[in-house]
Amino acid sequence: MVRGALERSWRPVLVFVLGLLIVVVSSPTAGGAQQSQQVERLTIATEADKGNLTPYSFRPPPGIHSELVGLVYDTLFLHPYTEEPIPWLATEASANADATVWTVTLRDDVTWHDGEEFTAEDVAFTYDYYRDGPPNRYTHHASEVPVVESAEALDATTVEFTCEQPCPTLDLVTLADLPILPQHIWEDVEDPQTYTDLPVGTGPYRLAEYVEDQSYLFEANEDYFLGPPAVGEIEMPIVPDPSSMFLALQNGQVDTATRPVPPELQESLGEARDVELVEGKRFASIFYRFNAESPPLDQQEFRRALDMAVDRQALVDTVLLGNGRAGSPSFMHPDSRWFEPQDAAFDPEQAGAILDEAGITDSDGDGRREYEGEPVSLSIIVSANDPLQIRTAELVAQQLGEVGIELVPESLDPGTLSQRQNALDFELSSFQGVPHLIGDPTQMIES
Repeated sequence: MVRGALERSWRPVLVFVLGLLIVVVSSPTAGGAQQSQQVERLTIATEADKGNLTPYSFRPPPGIHSELVGLVYDTLFLHPYTEEPIPWLATEASANADATVWTVTLRDDVTWHDGEEFTAEDVAFTYDYYRDGPPNRYTHHASEVPVVESAEALDATTVEFTCEQPCPTLDLVTLADLPILPQHIWEDVEDPQTYTDLPVGTGPYRLAEYVEDQSYLFEANEDYFLGPPAVGEIEMPIVPDPSSMFLALQNGQVDTATRPVPPELQESLGEARDVELVEGKRFASIFYRFNAESPPLDQQEFRRALDMAVDRQALVDTVLLGNGRAGSPSFMHPDSRWFEPQDAAFDPEQAGAILDEAGITDSDGDGRREYEGEPVSLSIIVSANDPLQIRTAELVAQQLGEVGIELVPESLDPGTLSQRQNALDFELSSFQGVPHLIGDPTQMIES
């Protein structure tokens, strides 16, 4: 999650929840029974280039990044959205009475992809590097919430963490989120943002080849501490266009895809031979962010009026063909056990009244409201390779136009989109929230 100034300068305006449709090519065994087996190669189409898959190559959705980084790197614990984290590189963690000091015990049977031994020194180095170095998607869990004052290797398999203030969820959030880096490589990396070498991790797969904007090739880590993975190689061609991706699936060129099936393709794919659609909860939401430092978005009543002018159910019915749920003003996902139902107020007439009262009126009758003597025209940046978000932005623009506010969608490639978002160079921005952010209030508060 974007932090610092942006925490004060953005607000969600609309939310709708997508259903996840995972696509697989079925290959029935004799008699129809499904048997566990080793697979030589799996080809998975993915929709976006995510760089060389280090923690510093993060690019916002669409596309998966943390999941791919998790193939290469490991964390100390896993967080399955339960009360207790799952030990991973660590075997246990315990806190002192006020939860300011944590002692973590590590596995002693882990090696890096290049054969070097994994030790507590790598863990201590990683947390110092994240805390003191340039920010990335993960670093705020060591440099801000919480502030990890020190990470000290007591011996080869023991690390002691000291927080600036009590950190009772350190094992559940921080230790379960931050990928561990190999000290013998990263201690020589002065600018991680421009680091282009293939990553070295402890994870179940080694990134053997990366061709920018074309493909990834992962090879199984035969020495993985949990045993060799079931799939020997994972080939991931990068296919930004949804139609091309699912045509490749139908033609047998790929085995599965990371992109949810567009609503308009669900029927045809469901009828395709050897293609199975598996439906489940995506546990993610799409929302818009305001830059509340940009007038007139700096006015709360103006933002409230825009929110009331958006018909969320119409977005779901039109963009998703009804295959989703209209969101609510709550930031939490409706399937989260912490979610408290709130009704979104769609009332364009009231939205207009609020704008009138704020002095943002259509003085010349041309259908466009003015602010400080100038017609109000806002822009929204959206990913160029996500047709659903583009179509949503177009529909929201129409809805806001009904209350006299112009909204102009601006489609950007993922790299430029990320740069603009990080620099707060936008008025509105389309963004996808993921389970780490919107499934658990502790995660949200500490993100």
